[in-house]
Amino acid sequence: LLQHAVDDLCARGFDPLVLWAFEQNARGTRFYERAGWTLDVTGERWVLDDVPVPIVRYRRRGVVAPE
Repeated sequence: LLQHAVDDLCARGFDPLVLWAFEQNARGTRFYERAGWTLDVTGERWVLDDVPVPIVRYRRRGVVAPE
């Protein structure tokens, strides 16, 4: 599913791609790193229900899979 989304965004001309994740979501961040995403922003916080939550940003150069 993630690769399909990456391919679709790249086909539409989006490059590079970025995504945000909760910093404490270890399973999620490992998944993104194994899928070729690179951590590029740390130390950010979003406020959800008046609670600051640490988030990180990942970046990936878009590469369309060959057809």
